Amino acid sequence: MDPISTAALTGLLTVAADATKDPSSRLATAAWKDIKDALGWTSEPAPGEIAARAEATLTADCTLGCDVDQIVRDYTLEIGRERAVVAKGKAAAGG
Repeated sequence: MDPISTAALTGLLTVAADATKDPSSRLATAAWKDIKDALGWTSEPAPGEIAARAEATLTADCTLGCDVDQIVRDYTLEIGRERAVVAKGKAAAGG
């Protein structure tokens, strides 16, 4: 697997775990949906199948690695922004 696909797989697994851990997280569930759409998945894989299925899909079409990697990067940026807003709000409230 090429380095971009490997990074995409790592990020994909993080997003999947975040979406599973907190299904109420708008950012995680939206990013996970975008990743599944990019990979052409029409059904939700079982948690134990995600890594193998993603690796097979990314290996079959290496251009998908860039797409998934961009979704993961966007997700990471949004999480950072959300945390900054929360921290700023706590600071303003004296907490």
